[in-house]
Amino acid sequence: MKNLSFYLDLPELVAFALMSVILVRLRRHEVGRVQPWAIALSLIAVEGMARMVYQMPTGAWLHNVMHIIALNAYIVAAVTFLYAADSEISTWNRPILYFSVFCIPLMFELGFYGARLESRSLYVWVGVVGLLATLVCCYLLRYPVRRAIEVVAIWVPLLVLWWLGDLRQATYTALSLHFALAGIAYYSSLPPSRKGRIVVVVGFFVWAGCFLFHPWITRSRHDWVPLLDQVWDLQKFVVMFGLLIVSLEENGARAEYESLHDELTGLANRRLFEDRLDQAIARARRSRTRLVVFNMDLNGFKQVNDTLGHSVGDELLCTVSDRLRTITRESDTLARVGGDEFLLIATDFIGLRKGETVDSLAAVRRQATVLAVKFREAIAQPVTLARSGTVIVPSLSVGFAIFPDEAKDGDALCQRADSEMYVNKHGQGDDDTPILSSAAG
Repeated sequence: MKNLSFYLDLPELVAFALMSVILVRLRRHEVGRVQPWAIALSLIAVEGMARMVYQMPTGAWLHNVMHIIALNAYIVAAVTFLYAADSEISTWNRPILYFSVFCIPLMFELGFYGARLESRSLYVWVGVVGLLATLVCCYLLRYPVRRAIEVVAIWVPLLVLWWLGDLRQATYTALSLHFALAGIAYYSSLPPSRKGRIVVVVGFFVWAGCFLFHPWITRSRHDWVPLLDQVWDLQKFVVMFGLLIVSLEENGARAEYESLHDELTGLANRRLFEDRLDQAIARARRSRTRLVVFNMDLNGFKQVNDTLGHSVGDELLCTVSDRLRTITRESDTLARVGGDEFLLIATDFIGLRKGETVDSLAAVRRQATVLAVKFREAIAQPVTLARSGTVIVPSLSVGFAIFPDEAKDGDALCQRADSEMYVNKHGQGDDDTPILSSAAG
């Protein structure tokens, strides 16, 4: 039975394989982290399979090969976890170059140890090359100074241990430092609201502790090895469980965001707009201030869709949304509630005080009219559409209603703003205004 003890790792490998499958299935609803997580967990499964093989009664060469695979699977998994935790990730190429330069020298070092090479100078020279190459990469990619400090904090202790000839301690310290750094990275990058955050962070630090104390326990307290093995297996499942919680939480947060925002433009949708309008009206009543609801409609939009296609129409809507977003305050709510219809809640206009005159309402209307003109002028700048090269000069019809003078609730405000917008549209002849100006040669 002793020779069959390696089969005890099979349930762990199956669990990691299932977790990887679950994360891959979640990937369609998630961005950024899930794919690297699935890769890292798969690498941990590879380490487990390699460990099963080198626990078998095999020749020295196969034992060394499996040891190299196991150690490198661990270090690549740790760096992959770090990649997924990197809050600066915006594209694959830039950070993946950095983490590749960061990881490859470490893979050589762990490979030397797995192959039982004992030349201290070899370890030191590769370590120096790894340190310098990673620092150069940090400089060329314009990473912040703290990234270079992290690199030095990892490589310098390893160089000291390799120089002293403690190769086993250096190898496991390298793994410990990377898993501890992953814990720090997830603590910094995951929002505090994520319940899985503390589970993931604790799991990584326990994992780092297992690596750090492994050489000492196997040398000095061999009777503790079974306990270490149990902790080692447990914390891997703690990390795995925490990653699943975080992934499900982020998936839920994304679904909630998508339910409240327009898919094309990222602006608030009608549901979020109505909720914000109710809140704004309640605040305006308490503070005795006015608010204005604007209704804005893009003229001639049907002509764009019919002539150039819906993809060009979508591009125009995104451009219009971006322009409107740049001239509205963050405290206001801009929403797309229809094909080419936009609504805006502008708050904190002139206050309602006892004995105020009609002039104060007239002042609010003047302010709102000035804003309406700004909206029209911002939109009226020519747009060159990337998809077709067509130059479009869009125009906007704008109407507005003032709370509480012109309407007492949200529905009435929107209806009045909509009616005024149509009066302006028909009065100016905007509903048939051609907006196709020219086509690029």
